[in-house]
Amino acid sequence: MRQVGYVVAVEEGVADIAIGEHLECNKCGACFATIGKKRKEIKAANGMGADVGDKVEVETPPGFAVAAAFLIYIFPMLAGCAGAVIGYRWLAASGLGRTAGAVVMAAAFVAFSIILLRYIDGVYFSRQMPNIVNVLLKEDPKEGRR
Repeated sequence: MRQVGYVVAVEEGVADIAIGEHLECNKCGACFATIGKKRKEIKAANGMGADVGDKVEVETPPGFAVAAAFLIYIFPMLAGCAGAVIGYRWLAASGLGRTAGAVVMAAAFVAFSIILLRYIDGVYFSRQMPNIVNVLLKEDPKEGRR
């Protein structure tokens, strides 16, 4: 998937790119971390040497959107189901009712999965970073963007 955006910051071979929603967007959740921000920014490997203000084309690795959607939507749901089964079977023996045990463990597993997702975001998605594949418009620092 390719997107077009503007470089807003560059640091050690990584560029922050301000992007907008593109025509191919199917609301997969790959940009989940940008919710609530006025503009969406992603980090991309800057192999093309783009500078702040340049208009660039960014390509996301194949499978990135599928992996992101799985981790954001399916993983917490599976964790909640596993927690419900464990709570239903094991917590009933501790004096807690079966239903209450299932609810408590499901909530605990979902919370743990969200914490785990924050770690996975830092490890997995930092290695699967999008790449700048083309500098479409080189910014002249004397003129500024129009």
